Amino acid sequence: MKRTVLATLLTIVLSAGILRAESVRTLNNEGVEAYERGDYQDAENLFDQAREKKPEDLRIQYNRGAALAGSDDLEGALDAFARVSGARDEEIARRADFSRGVAFLKQAQAKAGQQDMDGAIKSAQAAEEANKVVLLQTPQDEDARINFEIAHRLRKQLEEVRQQEQQQKDQQQENQQEDQQQQKQEQQEQYAQQDQHNAQ
Repeated sequence: MKRTVLATLLTIVLSAGILRAESVRTLNNEGVEAYERGDYQDAENLFDQAREKKPEDLRIQYNRGAALAGSDDLEGALDAFARVSGARDEEIARRADFSRGVAFLKQAQAKAGQQDMDGAIKSAQAAEEANKVVLLQTPQDEDARINFEIAHRLRKQLEEVRQQEQQQKDQQQENQQEDQQQQKQEQQEQYAQQDQHNAQ
């Protein structure tokens, strides 16, 4: 009797575990399908549901990051990829680092478009670093090499733009100071002429 009850309980526990695993797998697969058809919000929701059931699964976390990046939630994507970046599974860690590089590059371009040069430069540097990590692991990764070069060129361009803007700002300040000095000198000359005129 005890053995039958114990065997039944064990069967129920194992069945629940199998159903849970299949449910997670189904949610993840449905999320991938939603991602592939461009429905990033639905994909994110499905990956969130899968993550609630199996929070330690880094592949689900990575997939969630990809969905967030697809919907241009770059901060959320970067956070998700950072959680996966140090994984023991080298393949998923490499993919996370590569995806971080792509997200940082998109972020740099967005910040440059918003005239946030400092933020754009920091994001471009982060893109370089993420791609450098991938290249150290897999030197033959041509996509990471190309992304590294794009991020490097973008950072250099942004630094030049920032330098030009600073030079323009410095020149404007110098011109303003010269104008103020000239106005002050003209006022002093006018006062001196009025004093001479009044003295006569």
